[in-house]
Amino acid sequence: MSKLYFYYGTMGAAKSAEALICKHRYEEIGKSVLVFKSKHASRDGSNYIKSRLGMYAEAIILEDFMNTISTKELKAIIAAHDIIIVDEVQFCNEKTIDFLAYLVDTFDIPVLCYGLKTDLNTHLFEGSKRLLEIADVIVEIKNICDCGNKALFNVKISGDDINGEYKACCRKCLYKYI
Repeated sequence: MSKLYFYYGTMGAAKSAEALICKHRYEEIGKSVLVFKSKHASRDGSNYIKSRLGMYAEAIILEDFMNTISTKELKAIIAAHDIIIVDEVQFCNEKTIDFLAYLVDTFDIPVLCYGLKTDLNTHLFEGSKRLLEIADVIVEIKNICDCGNKALFNVKISGDDINGEYKACCRKCLYKYI
C-alpha cells in the first residue's frame, strides 16, 4: 500500500536536494518519477526545482496540472509513473494536499512531499498544516542553528521576500531577529 509522505525542515535543511536525490535513486533503478512544485514557489523559476547545491530538475506546476487534467488523462499519466515527488509543498492549499492524498489512495502511488513547516512568523503554512493532519509518514529533515542547537524556525536577515537572505535558527536565537 502506498503512502503520503511529508518531509519538512527549515530553510537550508536540504529539502530540495533530498527530493532530487530521491528522484535520481528511483530513476537509477528504472522507475519513472513525476515531479511537481507549487505555482507559488518562485525562487527557481516556474518549471524547475533546484537545490542550493546546484542540482535541479524540471517540474510540473501542481495546481495547473490538477485544474486542467481530465480524469482519463490523469489515469494515463499516473499509470505511466511509479512515484510522485512534490517540492515547495508548503505553498499548496488544503484542496491541493487532499488531491495528493486522493492520488495515493486511488492509484496506489507513493507521493513524497517536501517543504517548510512554518512561515517567518512561526505559523504553519496551509499545505504543511494539512499534511501534518493527514500524511501517513512525517519526517523532519534536521538543520543546525549558528549556535549549534537544532534549528526550528526561519528568519529573514535582509532583502525582500523573493530576493531576501534567510537563515534557520533555534527558538532562543529567534528572539535576536524579532
